[in-house]
Amino acid sequence: GTGCQDHEFQCGGAQKKCIAVSEVCDGTTDCPNSHDEADLTCEAVIQAGDEWEGAPTYDHCTQRRPWKVRMIIKSVTDREFFHPLVKVTAQTLFYVKTPEYKSISNLKGDGNYEFGSRTLTFEPPEDDNLALMAKFDFADNDHMHAYVVRASSGEKCAMFVLH
Repeated sequence: GTGCQDHEFQCGGAQKKCIAVSEVCDGTTDCPNSHDEADLTCEAVIQAGDEWEGAPTYDHCTQRRPWKVRMIIKSVTDREFFHPLVKVTAQTLFYVKTPEYKSISNLKGDGNYEFGSRTLTFEPPEDDNLALMAKFDFADNDHMHAYVVRASSGEKCAMFVLH
C-alpha cells in the first residue's frame, strides 16, 4: 500500500506525506514536492468520447448478470468552485445473453471523478440502490477496475475490469 488511509493521497518523495484527497488539485500546494498540484496529477484520465469495455470478474448482486460491460464518457465538466472533482456523465451498456434471449441495457450515469484517488463514482441509476464506482491505477490510464457498490453500505458486490 501507500501508507495512507482511504481518502488520502500519497505525496511521494522522501517524506511520504499523506494529505486529504480533497486537497489534491485545489490550487494550493500541500505536498513538499508539489505532487498534489502537478500537471500529471491534475489531468483527468477521462475525456468525453472515451470508451472502456470488459467482462465481469464476479457478480453477486446485479439482476442482469452481464457477460460484457461498456462505458462511454459523454461529458466531463469542471466544477467551478471545487476543483478536486470534475462532473462526469456516462452511458453504461450491459450486455446480457441467456439461452432464451439477448439484450443490451443502457443506463445513464451522473457522477464525479476525484483527482486525488483517481476514482470515478456514479449515483445509482435505478431504484435498486446499486451504484457504479471505478478506480484507475496510478501507473496505467488505459484500464480501470469498475465495481457495482451497494450505495447504503459501500459493499462491492460485482467487479468488472475495463480496458
